[in-house]
Amino acid sequence: MTQGSRTNWLAIAVGLAVALMVYFVISTWVQNTVARVLVVGYFPSDTQVSVSSVNKDGQVRWRETYQVGANIVSKPQITGTRRVNLPLNYLRIEFQQSGSDTTADPGPVALHNIQVRMPYATSFFYSANRIRDYFDSEQYLANKTNEFEYDPESQRITLNTTQAVGEPNWVLSIGISILIGLGIWLIVKNSAWTEIPAFSDMSLGNNISSAAEFNAINGVRGLAAILVLFSHTAPGFENVRMGLALLFVISGFLLSKPFVIDNRKIYSWANLERYVTKRLKRILPMYYLYVFIAYVATFDFSTAARHFLFVQGAGHLWPMTQIFTFYMLLPFVLLITCFAHRLHRLLPIALLAVASYFWLTHMVDWEPYYNGRFSNTFFLYTFLFGVLTSYVYYDLISNATRLRTWLQRYGALVALVSVVVTLLSIVWSAPIKPPALVHMYLDKFWVKSILAAMIIVFALLVPGNWFAKLISNWWFRSVGVVGFSFYLLHGIGIDIVRNLNDTVLQMGMLEDRTWGFVLASFLVTYVMALIAYSWVERPFFGYRRKPAK
Repeated sequence: MTQGSRTNWLAIAVGLAVALMVYFVISTWVQNTVARVLVVGYFPSDTQVSVSSVNKDGQVRWRETYQVGANIVSKPQITGTRRVNLPLNYLRIEFQQSGSDTTADPGPVALHNIQVRMPYATSFFYSANRIRDYFDSEQYLANKTNEFEYDPESQRITLNTTQAVGEPNWVLSIGISILIGLGIWLIVKNSAWTEIPAFSDMSLGNNISSAAEFNAINGVRGLAAILVLFSHTAPGFENVRMGLALLFVISGFLLSKPFVIDNRKIYSWANLERYVTKRLKRILPMYYLYVFIAYVATFDFSTAARHFLFVQGAGHLWPMTQIFTFYMLLPFVLLITCFAHRLHRLLPIALLAVASYFWLTHMVDWEPYYNGRFSNTFFLYTFLFGVLTSYVYYDLISNATRLRTWLQRYGALVALVSVVVTLLSIVWSAPIKPPALVHMYLDKFWVKSILAAMIIVFALLVPGNWFAKLISNWWFRSVGVVGFSFYLLHGIGIDIVRNLNDTVLQMGMLEDRTWGFVLASFLVTYVMALIAYSWVERPFFGYRRKPAK
């Protein structure tokens, strides 16, 4: 087989794979996303209506409760949720009189209809006749179906909606999937693997800093992204936040590096303008595309607006509010630290340590974001740890000739300590329970942030030792280069795998929190991130080459 024919078959395979992924995203996420759940009926006074969605394991994904009811009702009352924007599994509707004891009769509830409004699909609708006929039917009395479940004591109605709750627009799903698949086929067919930005950017080390440093940083980024994926998919990693700590600290570490090395840059308007412009180009295109797909395409314009303005981060997007705020604050932080550095080289480190401690102890109750049940606070101290670490490494360690000579001489010992700290930081954060005294501290996010700073320094401390090589392996680096897209898309990747398992395999082969589920989610997310980075992110920004000496 010739090189051209191999490339053509590869292009066809990649195009088909992307078309299938797009189809599943549109048909199972966008089209089956619930816009609103409305309950229309006659309710007795002081009735609480609770609308919730639960997954197949009975865990509540969201829940909203409303107070309705009136003594004199002349027309049906309408109550319902705000925009949900989640695929609906089981819809549960509960009616209860508020303020009454559990033995009191809550009174009759007469449902007029139940509506589930969805974008790009026919609304899921239960009329009064259908509800009444169902409860009067022999099917209900014989309990031969589970479409409805009714508990007369709690006045709870549960609707089984594991199937598509509307009639999807198949023309839209298939048409868009084919167009995008054809586009990817043309791109891959007319490209060489070495020209794909996600791969070619892995060899830019000597053009930016040094190959060893560039590879180590991308390795740490990749490790952080994989740990975030583990927190949502891997068994035992439910509460691990080490990946987020690494992402936050490395942001402060890298962005402050140019100004730590040469503090005169902070006083140049051209440098500040370049910094802000590059940051906006780096995150806005991919982030705004994701928000458009998740919220604008589902007609949730108010939520989309809050995301566009970085005052809300729903679900796994909540770190974006943190990152963007830090991006905009960093020049002001560096103005202070760079001026302090001119007075004494240790003064910036002291100031950053004090500022981090003050924020951690006095600003924990400030909640500037609308991030729902996720963190509404601003983890500024974690980013400041990153800036502090940049001063320690680039201003102190890098200029300490004797220390670097000693570290190089005992590189194997440094590598051993680095591996032990890194492994214990990860496994003691999740699958293995540490000693009680250690757990008491390791469970705190500020401790994870300090450990993240140590891991970053260890990766750079002795270039070429076996820990540096371990952290700079090809897989970590390949994920690190596309890390931003990987993070944004990993939620969709998980949903695609889950829906493929439920609708195609139908054998329970990829149950949640199994390593098979982790691997499948990783592969799907990585392919999407590779494409997104190469042809959405990369065209908007460029790496600055290291100036010739």
